[in-house]
Amino acid sequence: ELSVVKLKQASYFRLCAGDRLEYVRARTMAMRQPFLDLLGITDFRPLSHISAKPFYTYGMVTSVTGSKLGPECYIQNTEDQSNIPVRLNLEDANGYSLFNGQFVAVKGRNVQGK
Repeated sequence: ELSVVKLKQASYFRLCAGDRLEYVRARTMAMRQPFLDLLGITDFRPLSHISAKPFYTYGMVTSVTGSKLGPECYIQNTEDQSNIPVRLNLEDANGYSLFNGQFVAVKGRNVQGK
């Protein structure tokens, strides 16, 4: 026999403003060494590193609105303490699936620093 039980007190899970940044920080730190080992490199450059030569960096893929990814796709991490997302150019990423909130290591150039 099934019966409905009423909860005395409802408890909801809420994210505060600083929780998202703390999550990104914790995940970034947790993914750093596995990415380095997988790529066989010793260090990453910050997202804001300006270079015409390709370099490796890593972070969380996101959109401006936090919804489905589109042409305005960004990557962010807390490696350089700037917390500024850098736009990703995905023209050469055909055949790859990226999702909002996914952590990735990427190799590319950043000639403008943004």
